[in-house]
Amino acid sequence: IRRVESRKLDDLVGTEAPAPQFIKMDIEGAEVVALEGARRSLARHRPILYLSVHENHLPGVERRCLELLAALDYPATLVLINEGDPRIKNYLAVPGLEM
Repeated sequence: IRRVESRKLDDLVGTEAPAPQFIKMDIEGAEVVALEGARRSLARHRPILYLSVHENHLPGVERRCLELLAALDYPATLVLINEGDPRIKNYLAVPGLEM
């Protein structure tokens, strides 16, 4: 097992990094954790999100991500289902834009 340091996006924006305009997230089931760690930045800066959710690694992650995005007024549109594993789905979330 290899340990890597992880930090919340909210802790980086404004101090060590500029506010993002676009976020691509493909982190094998840890999407909810990452979204929670970016909640303040998402609410304040409203970047566009491209999110790959991995139900194959963590059942329920898709529903939890979509609920969190809805609470932040981020409508998510399903844009791709993985042909090899339909439990992996990609969403585009554009704040304030219904697609």
